[in-house]
Amino acid sequence: MSKKITNAIQKVNKDALELAILAVREDNQEVIEMLGLADVDNESLNALSRLDVHQLSFAEDFRGQLVDVRLHSRGLGLYLDMAVRKQREQDTENRAIRAGMRQFMLNKLTGMSRREYESRLKLLDLPSHERGRIELLDDDQEAKVFSVWKRLLNEKTSSELERYCRLHDETGIELDRAYQSIDQLQSYDRKATGSSAS
Repeated sequence: MSKKITNAIQKVNKDALELAILAVREDNQEVIEMLGLADVDNESLNALSRLDVHQLSFAEDFRGQLVDVRLHSRGLGLYLDMAVRKQREQDTENRAIRAGMRQFMLNKLTGMSRREYESRLKLLDLPSHERGRIELLDDDQEAKVFSVWKRLLNEKTSSELERYCRLHDETGIELDRAYQSIDQLQSYDRKATGSSAS
């Protein structure tokens, strides 16, 4: 057995013990049963609940197996689907950041926080581009953005952010500038729609 697998088993042992201690201390019968402790005598459960942090560290030296770990195939499938989806979402966010989209824009589209945005900039080795006014598009650039955007609205995309990334791919225009123009256009359309309705 490799050292990595041995270390992983020891970690599982320790994590399981921590969960068992919490369950016994809080008298959480559902977790106690889940861990197979329902038939364990009270003396052993009391001894388990009294383990402190120092005693818990001994789990790293225990070579036996405390936990029978089995992955549920359905749960594993759901997790793998979620992991792929989350990775795809992060990749799209990173594409948008590289293309110049600013934090307040991503916050509106995906809920990305300032802290997460700054973390992504460091991860992508990009400088902060939050300060300063956003340069307006000229007439030709704006016409190009609106034309491509209207076409993309009729095409299937996984998210609005993905649509912005495709817009950048096709036009080469920084997304903070494109976003600003599209936002103004949509605001104008909403006002026009509201006026006609009234």
